[in-house]
Amino acid sequence: MPYVIGVDGGGTKTTVMIAPLDHDDHMIQQTYRQSSNPLISGENEIAYMLLAKIKMILNHETIHPTEIKSICLGLAGVQSTSIRKNLHEIMFCLLLQNGFLENVKINLVTDLEIALKGSLGSRHKEGIMVISGTGSNAIGIDHNKNIYRCGGWGEYLGDEGSGYFISRQALMSVMRAHDGRGHSTVLKDRILGKLNLQQVDDLILLIQRQRNKKKFLASLSPLVFDAAEEGDVIANQILSEAALELTNHVKAIHSQSPSFSKQTPIFTAGSIFNKREKVLNEFNHLLSMNELGVYEPSEGEPVHGAIQWAKEMISL
Repeated sequence: MPYVIGVDGGGTKTTVMIAPLDHDDHMIQQTYRQSSNPLISGENEIAYMLLAKIKMILNHETIHPTEIKSICLGLAGVQSTSIRKNLHEIMFCLLLQNGFLENVKINLVTDLEIALKGSLGSRHKEGIMVISGTGSNAIGIDHNKNIYRCGGWGEYLGDEGSGYFISRQALMSVMRAHDGRGHSTVLKDRILGKLNLQQVDDLILLIQRQRNKKKFLASLSPLVFDAAEEGDVIANQILSEAALELTNHVKAIHSQSPSFSKQTPIFTAGSIFNKREKVLNEFNHLLSMNELGVYEPSEGEPVHGAIQWAKEMISL
């Protein structure tokens, strides 16, 4: 039986789905707590990791590699043409070495593109998708299938409104309060307690020792939501700022095409939107106030967008 594979790879987790080519029954999905971002781990490491996860599922389901006709990889950190080209070449060679057919089709796109495709589903031809997880970015497509992007520049140049951004703002607020330059906040005790630290000075060394500083910092964002729910002023300000930054992503997409209007469907994805309501509610309010579009739940998950893309590649 012919199958296709879809992969949704972000900064902290990777989801692999295998689906029959001709129908939507018996789709197998596994999620792993591993990054698929080549900017973090490099193209070689990501390629070998993806191959291992794919083979693991194939072996478990007794599916032979020759039955795989098409693969769509939607990954964070592949905006660069050179990175995408290099990773594609490495992945193709590894597949051939592991029993896949020479005519297997591979499409390597950003995680944002598969998220938008999954969200649009069969209902819409136009829309804007905003992702806020470990990092942040946005993408839009108009009725003419033109693609528009905003953000996705990484922790040094962007990622506004993301889990990393929220945690970094929280840590900066803790340091300002410690110095006497800012208002006191319960975030200090919450963060030190979570990290089993005794004093603020210990934060510097702990952070410097982290191999993946972005992932480490982003993991602290739930503490900011907890503090906000308890009424901490600083935590609420940080989350409001995150919502505003994510709204600015939508504004930027709007400015690139007159096709977008106050009726444009707006979709969201990522842990900052999905796990708590605070940022999503403020984001929706700002969308309405600025007439940027109408929030709608996604028709499918990003990995479903990858599967849909993989199936469409067969007919090309």
